[in-house]
Amino acid sequence: MKLLFVVTAFYPEQAIGSVRITKFVKFLERSGHDVTVISLEPAPWAARDESLHFPALDRMRWITVPQSALFQRVFVRARVATIGSRAAVTGGGQPGNRVSVSARIKIALQAAYTSFKALDWLIQVRKVARSRFPGERFDAIFTSYPSFGSPFSGIMLKRMGLSRTLMIDFRDPVSYGALSRFSPGRMLEQWLVRQADIASFVSSGVRTKVIGELKSDPPVSMVASNGYDPDDLVELEPVLDIKPDPAALHFAYVGSLYGGKRDLSPLFSAMAALVERRPELAGKVFFHYAGQEGALFRKQAAPFGFENQVVDRGRISRAASLGLQQAVDICLLATWNSPEDQGVLTGKIFESFLLRKTTLAIVNGPLAGSEISSIIEATGAGFCFEQAAPGDGIKLVDWLEGCAVRKSHAGEIGNFYTDSVDRYSIQNIVSELFASRTIAPSTAEVG
Repeated sequence: MKLLFVVTAFYPEQAIGSVRITKFVKFLERSGHDVTVISLEPAPWAARDESLHFPALDRMRWITVPQSALFQRVFVRARVATIGSRAAVTGGGQPGNRVSVSARIKIALQAAYTSFKALDWLIQVRKVARSRFPGERFDAIFTSYPSFGSPFSGIMLKRMGLSRTLMIDFRDPVSYGALSRFSPGRMLEQWLVRQADIASFVSSGVRTKVIGELKSDPPVSMVASNGYDPDDLVELEPVLDIKPDPAALHFAYVGSLYGGKRDLSPLFSAMAALVERRPELAGKVFFHYAGQEGALFRKQAAPFGFENQVVDRGRISRAASLGLQQAVDICLLATWNSPEDQGVLTGKIFESFLLRKTTLAIVNGPLAGSEISSIIEATGAGFCFEQAAPGDGIKLVDWLEGCAVRKSHAGEIGNFYTDSVDRYSIQNIVSELFASRTIAPSTAEVG
């Protein structure tokens, strides 16, 4: 198939969205598809992830399109002046906290900036398409939200006649936190779905959130989760400062806490209870954190007496992150499950699958029965604590005790993964999403 990717998240930007889309392209090209990529030139403040590079990128038709000179000169400078030279952080603040006036102003400014950015990039993409693809046709155009620049550009390119088939991939809902069907985010995401010939969703929960109230589904809708790439094991940077000790337990949390929306307090509470049961664990439990919110992670640990057992490693590369997760006993995940936001699957779970590491997920929020809980149970990855599930607190203490006992007896916790974890390899996900029965071929050239 001949495919056109028009995306804002792509190599070399260090972001979970870049991982997803770059890996899609990698395995499509490896399977023999003809893939063209138009991607946004990363912002000056964007961190780079060189581990995402694959050799075929150097021979593929890959076009990086920057924002216009005017946008960079005016709007980028204004953005830096208001929120600084950093990526915007979503979901900040403890659930239920009131948002200050200054925070609301920054949110409004960020929304305006995002809208202008999408429109500006769409114009630049249109110029590139007119000059580089005259008379050319693709079997499908692939786009991904967020941000708006990608799906808006895809809709425009379809209307220009570059393809009959438009795929819109939803890594997130547009309407995070919104319940009303009349909210601007809900109306916009439903409009996007109606433009799509194929809509894909990173999880079942996101799919339900986005199309649950539509009178009719898009012609094709499917779940295409994030996944793992076995090739990443080559990029892993070993961590040498975690020494083997059967009497110790090492945990690792890598990534954002979203200003406290992801709360690891249940883990620290359970570990405090376990230390009371097994005093020999006192001083033998260590929590490694990698990311930009180490102070918040330590603050969550402090009420339970573990603040001095937090190892803050700061922001590290993805290769170093994989090495850290490989070196510890238990990889930590955190997410939430609420009426507003369901199916939030952190991409770190797929790194655990890659490494076949014992995994503990902490799910905050008022709803039990989360999607991540079902996935962990099906794959045998470990244990999922749900704040809303009765009795999970005691179950968590018991599970942690079992891990500690196995570690002390065998020197490791052990691997209990089932074969169902294989379905989450990127190669399998791509094969299903881009199956020939899904995308009807179109003629290669027009005009």
